[in-house]
Amino acid sequence: MAVQESRVEVPFYADDLLPKMQHVLAILADLDARYQTDRYHLENWTGPRAIKDRLLADLEQSYRANRQRFEGCLEELRLQIRAYVEGLRLTRENLKSGTPTGTHH
Repeated sequence: MAVQESRVEVPFYADDLLPKMQHVLAILADLDARYQTDRYHLENWTGPRAIKDRLLADLEQSYRANRQRFEGCLEELRLQIRAYVEGLRLTRENLKSGTPTGTHH
């Protein structure tokens, strides 16, 4: 008689990783939207060109620094997810290769 392996659905992300990733992605989206809006307003500002160029350069520098910081957070979460998935894979392999011993009460 063939034994069918039962499958248990395991979430891809650990409970705390998915909300963190969603939060960082939302921050990045907000950051991008704010940058585009601020840039648009500065480019259409009729003030002195030298001041305008300086403000645009400051905006660009600030945007890139903030984006880089949150991309680093996203990369850290990606590494945590990779470690979590690898741990699941190793656990599954250990369970498959282990000899069933039964339960002791």
